[in-house]
This record gives sequence, structure tokens and C-alpha cells, in this order.
Amino acid sequence: MTAIIPELKLIYVSIPKCACTSLKNCMFFLENKYEYKPIKNNGKNLDIHKLYPSMEFNILKKKLENSSYDISKFTKICLIRDPIKRFVSAYTNRVNHHKELSQKVIEGNNLDPSLANPTFIKFVKHYFIYKEIRSIQHHTDSMYKFIGDNPSFFDKVFNLNNINQISDFLKNQYGIEYKIPRLQTGGGGSESIDLEEIKENRPNIYKRLQNITSKDYEIFSKYLTDNY
Repeated sequence: MTAIIPELKLIYVSIPKCACTSLKNCMFFLENKYEYKPIKNNGKNLDIHKLYPSMEFNILKKKLENSSYDISKFTKICLIRDPIKRFVSAYTNRVNHHKELSQKVIEGNNLDPSLANPTFIKFVKHYFIYKEIRSIQHHTDSMYKFIGDNPSFFDKVFNLNNINQISDFLKNQYGIEYKIPRLQTGGGGSESIDLEEIKENRPNIYKRLQNITSKDYEIFSKYLTDNY
């Protein structure tokens, strides 16, 4: 499960590409009282995502229900972001920066070699083929698959635009001073793709983006405003 902090009666449920590396580092600090540093175990890297793995909500909920904790007494939080910008960020970080659609990866997954290292337009156009690669699926699957389709499960739903409110929440509720770090920034972020230009000049691609992310907008739109 993502993060259960029994001492604080706090549960954080993560979504890939929603500041989850930063917030998992925050949860580690809350649980251990010192900053996380990458470690090795039996020669293998034990990174923050193995300590606090993101998982599909139906699996997570069963784990919580079968745990020894009375989760009704826990404050449950999550953080979301604009679904299209999240999708763009997944492309810039996982494809451009981490090269997870390189020639080697594409051929290793028995896909057409011409699909390697796609532009963003090509990535959107052939998204459902690229999604066959596990890492791409994990980082682009809809937000509701990780936090469910009923936001009322959570006591607080933050969004990326008001991420600093998490620091305020920790201070007000627990008396803990903690500034959320900005991590996993490789690739240039969602701002490096001009969505307005795509919307104007490639309306078919923008429409496809809307279709891919439509359910997330339907469920979470009210939580995406700066004032929420």
C-alpha cells in the first residue's frame, strides 16, 4: 500500500505523475524522522517506490480492509493534477527523460521498431499500443484507477496547484514543519509541450487527449480549481 503512518493516523494514497516521488519522500520523513536516501538491499536498489508502492485502488482497498488498522480513524489524503497535463508529464519524464520507449525497449516488447522514441504527437496517436509496456501503462493509467471513483473516500483531496497546502495541513494537524521537495523533474515537465498549439493546429490529437482523460475530468474536475 502507499503509506500508512500509524503514529499520525494518516494514510496517503499516491498516483504516478502526481508529485508522488516528492510525497513519498515526505511520508518517509514523517515515519522515520529523517530524510530518505537511496539504499541497496542484497545488491539491488531499494528506492522510495518499492517502500511505498502505488497500486490499483481495488487492490489497495482490500489491503487496507484486511490490515490490523481501523482505517475509519485515519485521515486519508491524496493529490491529483490536471489529467491532460499529467499525461504530458508522463511523456516528457518517462519517454523523453527515462527513454522507456527506446529502440531496445520497443524491440524487447515485440513492437514495431518504427514506434521507438516517439514525438508527443506520435505517442498520443499510438497510445494504446505504447500502453502495452508496463511502465507506460503505470504512469499514464487514469487517476481514478489509483484512488477510486469516489473522492469522498478521502478526507482531503489536494491538487498540484495547491501542493503547499500539504505543508500547512501537516503543521496545523500534527505540528510538523515540512516543505514538500520538488523531485522527479527530468524531461521538462508538462510546460515543455505547447498544448494550445496542439489544440489549434492538431485538434484531432487534442480530442484524443480529451478522450483518454475524460473520466478523470468527470470525477475530479471540482478538485482541480486553485481555490478548492
